Amino acid sequence: MKYRELIKQLPASWNDVTLQMYLRTLDVVLDNELEIGDEEYNLMVIDNVLIVTASMIEVDVNIIRKYSTLDIIDVYNKMAFLNTEIEYSDKPLPSMKKEIDFSFDNMITYNQLTKDKDKILHNLPAIIKTYLLDSVTDDDILNMKMPDVMSVFLLKQNFESILRDYDSTLNDIKETTTTNENIQNHWYEDQQGRRKLIYDSHGWFF
Repeated sequence: MKYRELIKQLPASWNDVTLQMYLRTLDVVLDNELEIGDEEYNLMVIDNVLIVTASMIEVDVNIIRKYSTLDIIDVYNKMAFLNTEIEYSDKPLPSMKKEIDFSFDNMITYNQLTKDKDKILHNLPAIIKTYLLDSVTDDDILNMKMPDVMSVFLLKQNFESILRDYDSTLNDIKETTTTNENIQNHWYEDQQGRRKLIYDSHGWFF
């Protein structure tokens, strides 16, 4: 693939990155052995970005590595958005359910999807599906842009809904004992943990 052809395929921002593209990067192996100040640290950082880029657009990274130094630097600069946070809305998407009904079976499934931090990102499509209308297909979910994915994944109302249903399930029909303050604290801790997973799992340099 020639350089000009590759450039046309590169996403310009997180708004161009779909969930499917993001999932392709989860299992890439990056070199993180060097530290800032080491002689070849900058080369390692650039090569890691090339690896992630190649994975996203399904291109052999060795093809990119054969480009000229100027072209490689251009690719690196165009993918600089990888080192920025994904902007997301704190309001529900139109494709989201207004109310989420977590039966006991669904709660068990949800816990299984989210309890293992090493697998939670791989389970993003199934987790996201929990919050979306039944009319949204699996292909629709994979084609969601990452800002929309984050809007669903980190939305406060989702976590509050889960806590309410979870408490109701544990207490049978009894009134939930979880206070609004506890819900707020749990949600914030969960949101920060999820946000950290999104970025740190790739070994990118934030």
